[in-house]
Amino acid sequence: MTQLNAGIYPGSLTIYSCPQKPLQIGLKGKYGSDFIVAQVFDKKAASYPKIRIRNAGDSWGTTMLGDAVVESMCKDQMANGSSAYKPINVYINGKYWGVMELREQFDEQYYTNNYNVDPTSLTDIRTTILPPAPGHEGWELGAGSWDEYNELLSMAKSGSMNDSARYKFVTDRIDANSLIDYIAAEDFGANISWGHNIELWKVNGTKWRWLLCDFDRAFTYSKVALNLFSNGGGGISGKIMQKDTLFTKLVSNTQFKNWFVQRFAAHLNSTFSSVRMTGIVDSLYKILKPEMPDQIARWKDVEGSIQSMEAWEEEIEKMKNFMNERPANVFNHLKSQFELSGYVKLTITDDDEKGDIYINDVKMCAGTDTLTFFKNIPLTIRAIPKPGYVFAGWKDISTDNEITCTLTEDKTISALFDVSERHVLPLTITSNTTLSLTDQPYVVKGDLEVAKGATLTIAKGVTIALAENAGIYVRGTMHVNGTADAPVEFKADDFSGASSWAAICFDNAEDTNTMSYAIIRDCTLGRDALNHKGGINGNQSIVHMEHLTMSNIVYPLYFEGGSTILRNSTVTINHICNGGIHIGRGGAIVENNDFVSTGVTMNTDAIDIKGVIDGIVRGNDVYNFNGPNSDGIDLGEG
Repeated sequence: MTQLNAGIYPGSLTIYSCPQKPLQIGLKGKYGSDFIVAQVFDKKAASYPKIRIRNAGDSWGTTMLGDAVVESMCKDQMANGSSAYKPINVYINGKYWGVMELREQFDEQYYTNNYNVDPTSLTDIRTTILPPAPGHEGWELGAGSWDEYNELLSMAKSGSMNDSARYKFVTDRIDANSLIDYIAAEDFGANISWGHNIELWKVNGTKWRWLLCDFDRAFTYSKVALNLFSNGGGGISGKIMQKDTLFTKLVSNTQFKNWFVQRFAAHLNSTFSSVRMTGIVDSLYKILKPEMPDQIARWKDVEGSIQSMEAWEEEIEKMKNFMNERPANVFNHLKSQFELSGYVKLTITDDDEKGDIYINDVKMCAGTDTLTFFKNIPLTIRAIPKPGYVFAGWKDISTDNEITCTLTEDKTISALFDVSERHVLPLTITSNTTLSLTDQPYVVKGDLEVAKGATLTIAKGVTIALAENAGIYVRGTMHVNGTADAPVEFKADDFSGASSWAAICFDNAEDTNTMSYAIIRDCTLGRDALNHKGGINGNQSIVHMEHLTMSNIVYPLYFEGGSTILRNSTVTINHICNGGIHIGRGGAIVENNDFVSTGVTMNTDAIDIKGVIDGIVRGNDVYNFNGPNSDGIDLGEG
């Protein structure tokens, strides 16, 4: 249980109309802490300066799930950020207040937690309801400056998008898939309040990206046939195509329109498929069901509340009916709105245990049998092998993993995968094991555990390729024996499409663990967000490291207790974090290392030492830690 002092105040537009008031929780130093440090949600982030407690908004009196669906809908499928969701029971001064939603706040820390970016250069713009009463939709600046967005919009609106130079200027500055997915989500959900829930952001060096905000008026069965492109459904936002927006300008370009309609179709076949979306509703229903009798009893005497379990379950069924019927309606809307010639069926035969299929960059997560797409419009199809396999080609078509095709009739194609010659490691090491140099990397497909009583020895020159979110967890002992001429390398398994991996974590490990001459890159953090905050972590363990080269890591080194030695290493800090190395309440020797910041230095120290007695920090060179609240060496409290 986490107990803390915080500021609490009411929040959200529904505060005056809904009796179960929503709350905002704010942390400030004057209350005792600047952050909630806890793994609040089912994600790795564990630091929050603010958090919201929502009442389900406009779905409070029906399903209580309108906005709750979005995080699961978006996860691993869409190029949009969304607010994490967790249902909770709330008590105020010991009195039951009811079932509510714990939600992430779209604040500066959100972008650090979810995108590992420096929020000091954040530009965030959004629409909202502006005064005077009853209000109108308009734009407001959340952070940064209007300059870049105004430049973008001015270019988009000042001439034809069929001008190749103009089109390139605009698309070079936006994540086109993110904009498309935003429009697709709003239309699929028939979200009639879309116009005052637009939010996009960027930091220096990134493109504009879109968030998904406030879907509490979405997924309503009465709107299951609504064509939001041409009909606002009675909401003040109006229809999508009525607006003189960045999207309406871009979709006038044939190349963008073609990519848009086929990417939307890919989502309808996968992300928004009936099976997937009803499954999400069912999973949330099962979580809330045991709590709903108390919620209903608490608020049933209030106008607009849920009156009975039967009434609530009837609304849940309506929501599931929406999910079942909506895809076919949206296909018809796209066909008519964009004057498309018709549909084709595409079947891709493959073994989903061996690889994944992406169409217009959307993972086909609901299968690849009898998919519906638009005829006479190009499709980009990509096959990505899973760890342990290799893509062998498209049968009788191409050996390239990505192909483009324009279908005029129904078609079946076959993706072929073979067993890779690469060495797939077992996920549990229970006896002494040595990995010797071979001509192929060793592949880690999930969380690899080195059990107590076992020693994993990695010989010089070996490469360890880890799948997305895979990590190495050592309870026994691990020795990494690289040399100057033949270092050991830990990296993401780009062969299977991974761009990052989790971490190396020593948890109450036996004996002394050593890492010499190792290259570590592209890792994030481990599965325990409180204890595995770094790329290499030690928890009550003895870990001796020398001649490491670390880069593109969210938080390079994090150690609590035990005994930690880092010598003769180069640690590059690419992200905001507490320190290049943090050592708390244990033995510490940090000497003759280079700590190099790439300029992302707000609240980031090179060396962060807390609670260490008789530690040694000497001979280290520190470069470019010049941001606010950043130190070369922070000896901290305790």
